[in-house]
Amino acid sequence: MNVRHRSHVMQFHVIEPEVAGGWGDNIAVDRSVEPLRIKHLHYQFDGWLGDDLLTTHPVYICTEQVAAALQAESFSGFELTDVEVSCSSQFRELFPNRKLPSFRWLQITGEAERDDFGLRDKQLVVSERALSCFRSFSLKQARVRTVAEFEWNPGKHTDELFAEARAFAAELRRRRELKT
Repeated sequence: MNVRHRSHVMQFHVIEPEVAGGWGDNIAVDRSVEPLRIKHLHYQFDGWLGDDLLTTHPVYICTEQVAAALQAESFSGFELTDVEVSCSSQFRELFPNRKLPSFRWLQITGEAERDDFGLRDKQLVVSERALSCFRSFSLKQARVRTVAEFEWNPGKHTDELFAEARAFAAELRRRRELKT
C-alpha cells in the first residue's frame, strides 16, 4: 500500500500598512549604515483611518493591543520597543476630537519567508498565522497579498501609497471646506 503524505507549505503574505504620518522632529537616525538605522522613533500623525498596524518607511508601529497579542502568540522575527507619537497641525485640524491609542514600535528582525515577520525588498512579509492575528484587529486600509501575488517593484508601490495619501488628504480638506 502506497501512502502519500502532503507536506504543509506555509503561506506568507506581504502587508502594505496604512501610512498615517511620517518622521517627527525628534527622530534619531544613523545614516552611516545601509540600510539606515533608526535609534529613536518619533512618528508624527498627519491623519489616521484607524488601522492597528501603520508604517512610514522604513518603520512599522502597532497599537498596544496588537503588540500584546503578538507577544502572547510568541511570533518570531520582531521586537517591540517604545515609540514617541505626536500629531501634526494637519491632524489636529482634520480630527480635532480624535484621541490616539498607545502605540509600540514593531521592529522587524526576522528573515522573510522563514520567520513569522521579515523584510524582503523593504516590504513587510508575515506568516499566515501572523496575518490571522492582525486580521483580528483593524487592517482595513492595508494592502495584503500573498508573496506569490505581490509584484516586487518597491518604487511603484511607494509611489502608489503616496498618491493615495495625497488623494485622501485632498478629499478630507474638500469635505471640511463644504462644512464651512
